Amino acid sequence: MKTPIPAIEKVIAERANSTEENINIRLFWAYKHSLEAGNDLINFYDVIWERDIEGIVENLNYYKINEFSISSNFSDLITILAAFDKYGFTMAGITDAKETYIDLTTNERTVSKAIRMVRR
Repeated sequence: MKTPIPAIEKVIAERANSTEENINIRLFWAYKHSLEAGNDLINFYDVIWERDIEGIVENLNYYKINEFSISSNFSDLITILAAFDKYGFTMAGITDAKETYIDLTTNERTVSKAIRMVRR
């Protein structure tokens, strides 16, 4: 996320509590991490639980986000990819995702491989 999403920034700034303006916690941290790292896409770098998928997709729809990436390689990843597929997001190849930390040997952000997900 090289560019902040104004609607999400507004919600964060206002700390909105209404259901309509709530941000799924997994999407929130992925967004913040991606913005800090300078990624082009929101990247899920941490575990996603199957129970979180519906809320994440609701937010993706609400904020009109049509693609994202997943760099976390947790053990239940296939189940999560299948759940996203059920909601209309499919794998569209591999991309790079920057991490928030700097590699001390290169003074560059560490880059991880990630699965690119797009709305069908």
